[in-house]
Amino acid sequence: MRNEKLIEKASLEGQVYGKLFALTNLIQTMGDDFFFDITLKQHFVLLAIGIFEDYSPALNEVAEIAGCSYQNIKKISILLEKKGYLSIVQDTEDKRKLRLVLTDKIRKISSDLDKDINRFFDSLFKGISEKQKKSMLMGLKLMEKNAANFKR
Repeated sequence: MRNEKLIEKASLEGQVYGKLFALTNLIQTMGDDFFFDITLKQHFVLLAIGIFEDYSPALNEVAEIAGCSYQNIKKISILLEKKGYLSIVQDTEDKRKLRLVLTDKIRKISSDLDKDINRFFDSLFKGISEKQKKSMLMGLKLMEKNAANFKR
């Protein structure tokens, strides 16, 4: 409770900034407890790969969707490959590109992962209205745009 009082002394922007960092850490911890064999970041990468329904995306495409660096996605993908959830293969036309191919193992457990993520979302967004979620999303998108355009 004392920390909350200290936080309230910060500007509104400072409070939002601090809450975003604290919430990110809390969500990661919460998410890591939700999934059996993978971390929340690994699950997020699998979700990002799944967005590309008709083909296996390149590492850089997944990095763009996930908002992470190429190196970070590659590191996570290597761990997922070791666990048997995906394969990292060289593109047949452009040897510099690495593609991420989901395996049968992930397809077999995808319905369980869907149930887990739905339970996770239900817990995380409990008591938050659709209007509030849309407002949060709009604010986060604007912050993301501002961060992307940031110049020193």
